[in-house]
Amino acid sequence: MAGYRVLALLTDFGTHDGFPTIMEGICRYYGQISTVLHLTHEICPQDILEAAFLLQMQLPYLPPDTLVVVVVDPGVGTDRQILYVEVQDCGVGRRVGILAPDNGVLDLVADRYSLRWFRIQWERVIRQAPSATFHGRDIFAPVAVRLFWGQTWFAQPCASSPDRRLPYRIVKVRGEDVLQAQPISVPILYHDRFGNAITGLWFADAWIARVGAVRVRGRSLPVVRTYGQLGRGEAGALINSEGFLEIAVREGSAYEAGFRRFLPVEVFLASDGKEMGRVP
Repeated sequence: MAGYRVLALLTDFGTHDGFPTIMEGICRYYGQISTVLHLTHEICPQDILEAAFLLQMQLPYLPPDTLVVVVVDPGVGTDRQILYVEVQDCGVGRRVGILAPDNGVLDLVADRYSLRWFRIQWERVIRQAPSATFHGRDIFAPVAVRLFWGQTWFAQPCASSPDRRLPYRIVKVRGEDVLQAQPISVPILYHDRFGNAITGLWFADAWIARVGAVRVRGRSLPVVRTYGQLGRGEAGALINSEGFLEIAVREGSAYEAGFRRFLPVEVFLASDGKEMGRVP
């Protein structure tokens, strides 16, 4: 298998303790990897769902031939397995691989993309006993170096995709799905730093997406195209730049307004609804 040209890291390590730098140092020194991207290290500690959401959102924008290493790993030191996937449909000419623990962090990626799954037999690669608390340094980084340079002899193909770990999924809507009488119920999955509440409803054809109505706890929200169409402090629904339905409060925070994670949102789709969220 051909190797990669870019390495990307996504962790919940933060930057205070230097753990991402340790991983990067191993990859640069032992692997002679010159280009390392830091997608984020600010995932809330052990928050697998947050990591899964940000991972699937960033994939379409990575350079071709990027290997992503994800270390959000509450099960570090246990017998949890490690997975490697090749993303099949991440854009024309864009080849992306992901190395991650088998804990659900790849579930939302699987909702949006076609994947080839492999289980990593890391014991064939790591000769010294790894620590029980820092597999990012002792397992993920050395394995990533080998994958980066095209070595896959320790990657066992999976006959089928692993069992899902997360109870939530991305609901994909395409243009032909817009005629629907019954509402789609989706939970809020993520809050960005502005407090916008992003649901699991993703419009694959965001430029033609039409939403007739949005209700939360029996309350109807205005459906708009831009934040500026809301009154100051008013809550409303729109399709964001990634094609996800989100709830926002103009010059405020949907999170602070009570639109918390896992809160169900009812969405009615209609062909004569108001056009939202055109993506250039």
